[in-house]
Amino acid sequence: MAARTGIGRLASWFDRRVVGGARDLAFLAGSPLPRPLRAGLFRSWLSLHLQRGRTDGDGLMHWTLLGRRVCAHSRASMALQFREIFLRADYYLPDLGPRPFILDAGANAGLAILFFKTVHPGAELVGFEPNPESFALLERNTVGSGLDGVTLHPVAVGAADGSLEFFLVPGEPASNRASSRPGRTGGRPVSVPQRRLSAFVDRPVDLLKLDVEGAEAGVLDDLIQSGAIARVRRMVIEYHHHIQGDRDAFGHFLGRLEAAGFGYQLRASLPPGDPAWRRGGTFQDVLVYACRPGDGGGQAG
Repeated sequence: MAARTGIGRLASWFDRRVVGGARDLAFLAGSPLPRPLRAGLFRSWLSLHLQRGRTDGDGLMHWTLLGRRVCAHSRASMALQFREIFLRADYYLPDLGPRPFILDAGANAGLAILFFKTVHPGAELVGFEPNPESFALLERNTVGSGLDGVTLHPVAVGAADGSLEFFLVPGEPASNRASSRPGRTGGRPVSVPQRRLSAFVDRPVDLLKLDVEGAEAGVLDDLIQSGAIARVRRMVIEYHHHIQGDRDAFGHFLGRLEAAGFGYQLRASLPPGDPAWRRGGTFQDVLVYACRPGDGGGQAG
C-alpha cells in the first residue's frame, strides 16, 4: 500500500512539474507576445517553477513577476493563473489603442490587471472582485504595490444591485472557482455586495474581461437592458458551460451577443476524443472573444 501511495505521489509530481512545465514552455514558445516580453516571462516562469514553500512569515507565497513582487495563497493557484494569462496570453488584444479603458469583472488576485498594464501601460482599469480573500490579494498586488491607473471595487457584478451569497472553496481562500452558484464549490457562503456593471459603463469601454463563475448571463442581461452594451467595444468572456448540470444555455447566450451587434470567436478546452464527450452535462470553460463587425475579430496570434 505504501509503495502504491509513493508511486502515485511521484506520478502526480511528474505530471504537475515535468509535463506541466513542458506544456508551459510550449505555450511560451508559440506566444504572440513580443520577444523581449517572452524572455522576461521565461525568467518569471523559472522562478515560479523553482518556488518552494511560503515566505515572509505572512502565510503567503511571494514571487517576482516581471520585476514586480506579487503574492498568493498557494503556488498552484498562482501557476494556473500565470499559465492562462501570461503564458497562454488569453487576454492579449494588442490593438486597443494607447490609453484603453478596461473593465475586469472577476479580477481575483490581480494577474489579469498586471497583464493589461504590461501590454498597455497607458490603460485605465477598473477591477471588481467579491471574494474578500481575493480582494485583499488584488489590492496588495496592484494599487498596494504602486500600480497607477487602477480602481478596485470589492463587489460582485450581476443583474441587479443588492447583496448575494458567495460560496468559497474549502481550503482555497482566494480560489478563482468561488461562485454565487451554491453547488459550485461545496464551501461556506459569505454575504457580499452586488452591483450592476452598467453603472460603471460611463464612457466607451475598449475591453470588458468577464470571468464571474456562472454569473455572466446576468451581467450580459444588465448591459443589454440598460443600453450600456452600446458603449462596449470588445469583450473576453469566460463562459461556464454546464455549470448548472446538463442545462444547455450557451446558444441562447451567443444569440444575445449577436442580437447586440457582436461577432465572436471561441476557444474551448475539451479536446475531441476526450471521454467527457460521451457524457451529458460535462462542465467546460469556453472563452468567447466578442467584437463589433470590422473591429479586428478575436485574439491576436
